[in-house]
Amino acid sequence: MPEAETAMSTVDWARIAHDLVEIWNNGRFDLVDEIIAPDYVRHDPAFSGPVYGPEGFTRYIQAIVHSFPDGNTTVEDLLISQDGKEIAMRYTWRASHTVDFMGIPPTGKRVEMQGISILRAENGKVVECWDGYDSLSLLRQLGVAL
Repeated sequence: MPEAETAMSTVDWARIAHDLVEIWNNGRFDLVDEIIAPDYVRHDPAFSGPVYGPEGFTRYIQAIVHSFPDGNTTVEDLLISQDGKEIAMRYTWRASHTVDFMGIPPTGKRVEMQGISILRAENGKVVECWDGYDSLSLLRQLGVAL
């Protein structure tokens, strides 16, 4: 069997994407250990440093969900790399800002933001994530940026 087929068969990206949506939209934190590796690293340009491990992943999401409790993520596209070890996941996130978020008092405003996350997996679990999303648009929608 060619190497690319072997790599792709070890990562069930459809399941991982489904579980990520379940975690974000429905608080299914019981799924975190099933899809996030112990040595996981998340690179998010809006945060001061990387997020590490399943515990860091959980705290990261809980912090956002706390301020936007009705948040809903929709996966628009999944693009799988040739070797099957990475995906680019394009998504849309919609939510209402009801609790203080990074020093921004609740506005009650409904927001929508698009983003792309590039995920890398080893042994069937996500080990690294690079986030890119339109945080300026989010800040504009919240009324704190021009």
